[in-house]
Amino acid sequence: MDVAHAETESQLHGWRKTFSAFSNLDYRILWFSMLASFSAMQMQQIARGWLTAEITGDSAIALGLVALAWGIPQMVFGLVGGAVADRLEKRGILIASQVLMGVLALTNAILVHIDVIEVWHLFALGLFQGAIFAFNMPARQALLAEILSERDLMNGIALSNAAMNLTRIAAPSIAGVLIALAFFGLTGVFYLIAFFYLIVVLTLFRLPHSAVPKDRVPRAMTEEIGEGLRYIRASSVLTTLIGLAFVVTMLGMPYMTLLPLFSRTVHHVGAEGLGMMSTFAGLGALVGSLVISTMSANPRKSQMQLVAGIGFGLFLLTFASAMSFEFALVGLMLMGFCGTIFMSINNTLVMMYAEPEYHGRVMSVYMMTWSFMPIASLPMTIAAEEIGPQATLATAGVIISICVLIVALLNPKYRRLETLPGMNYFAHHNMSTRAEPVSQDR
Repeated sequence: MDVAHAETESQLHGWRKTFSAFSNLDYRILWFSMLASFSAMQMQQIARGWLTAEITGDSAIALGLVALAWGIPQMVFGLVGGAVADRLEKRGILIASQVLMGVLALTNAILVHIDVIEVWHLFALGLFQGAIFAFNMPARQALLAEILSERDLMNGIALSNAAMNLTRIAAPSIAGVLIALAFFGLTGVFYLIAFFYLIVVLTLFRLPHSAVPKDRVPRAMTEEIGEGLRYIRASSVLTTLIGLAFVVTMLGMPYMTLLPLFSRTVHHVGAEGLGMMSTFAGLGALVGSLVISTMSANPRKSQMQLVAGIGFGLFLLTFASAMSFEFALVGLMLMGFCGTIFMSINNTLVMMYAEPEYHGRVMSVYMMTWSFMPIASLPMTIAAEEIGPQATLATAGVIISICVLIVALLNPKYRRLETLPGMNYFAHHNMSTRAEPVSQDR
């Protein structure tokens, strides 16, 4: 190791190592835009769930249908969004999508303000927002990999997750308190959400234009989508990682849809308690994000991910079976901690084991795991109607832990995956530098 490299490594100890990606100005701009965007999304989730429960008299199925509206268009347009991200300028995609999200949030606010809002309005707005999200997230994730070096990618992803989890701490609590205030209420919350999207757009304009591939041969969209799917299918690494994300997201994340029922009918803690539950889950997730951001130099992440995945399922069981509100909060915090470690490592491995020209399409498939979450929410809410929300989530937690354990036992190749910061995975497309070359996997 030369002197310059040794000095660089020594500068990355402690908190500097934790926040190393912030040395990149473009990343800082993107991070702050994510902070505002995630704040809007978290507040919207709380406000929309509370509004749906209020309109329908605490119908779990209505909550599931409103959540389903978000997922359907992401399934339909998700692959198209990934192909578009690989074709077009990513900054422009982000700005356009956030402008449209702001317009929809303002429409929601006006409908609540004039007191004509109905459940079908929430379903329709969810359809449009889900369609926009299908283009936004692949572009954002691909731009993240474009801005950061391989050395800082794990750290940048963890800090991005920290931004999301920071908003999960503050935004739901703020939304819950504001909803309960007579002079602010749901109307004020929805207007505040629209204001956050304005901040996002103004921040994104500070980013430089991103790179647009100039040597790509124009082809039909369906052909490029098919090529991306074949690329993923040919890699056992990518299929395993995406499969794990589907299991945890589809079975575990619908707990957020059921939180209004836990606050209203299980623990009887009202809107403030609903915000507190989301806050504790976000607090655990924030701590998990900071922990994993300090460990980007550790190459063996798959073992950590397996432990975190099993822990996520067990703590979901803990939350669901908690007899007291305080014990439920502890379960949510530990669940958030394990969940963010699991997803941060999964996201990093997917980005590192996919070639740059496929980032948009690979991430569109990966992000479709989140579009399946609201789709999975519908059968989960139906089950909650039949056997109760506690039994439903407890069963899901057990299944998650079993599925992750099976992968750990039956897939030794996955257990050997490495993430090496600073490794030039894609220089001159020399795939032999990878821990498991795609050429050997095909």
